[in-house]
Amino acid sequence: MKVLKGRDGISENELRRKMIAKVHIAKKEAKICKLCGNVHFAELCTKCGSIYNREMTDFDYRTFLLYASGKTSCKNMDIFELSEVLRFFKLAGFQGAKKMNFEEAGREVKKKMLKKLKAEAERKLGAGWQNRVNRFCQERIGVSALEFCDIEQLRQVWAFLRRASKGV
Repeated sequence: MKVLKGRDGISENELRRKMIAKVHIAKKEAKICKLCGNVHFAELCTKCGSIYNREMTDFDYRTFLLYASGKTSCKNMDIFELSEVLRFFKLAGFQGAKKMNFEEAGREVKKKMLKKLKAEAERKLGAGWQNRVNRFCQERIGVSALEFCDIEQLRQVWAFLRRASKGV
């Protein structure tokens, strides 16, 4: 099998995979106006201005794909057909994923880590978990509370939770 590479050095399969991922992101973000049936990505319908929207169902999605490309599944589409689907989503207002810089990405990772860590701490330590975790942060890490930990320090808190749940 010959692997074709485009001008960006991306193989055709890799490009197809990325395009399918974008289509799925658009599907997840798309809204359908309950009044006129318009597909859009804003809070208000871009066609009639209605605030009554619903999420795109699987039936809506497959109908949209059929209209845009003549096929009901991305896995059966070639790159041209996928680009047509993306073009239709863009006409409806899809802008794609916002690119983050390293700082923003780090904040997002930390926020997700904190959320998971808090849920796990509550599950493993039970009532009073905040006091135990904050005391660990103060005594072992030198930070006054969990929220002030950086990612490396949060990893130390994860290790503390693992040890605490094993009773070590």
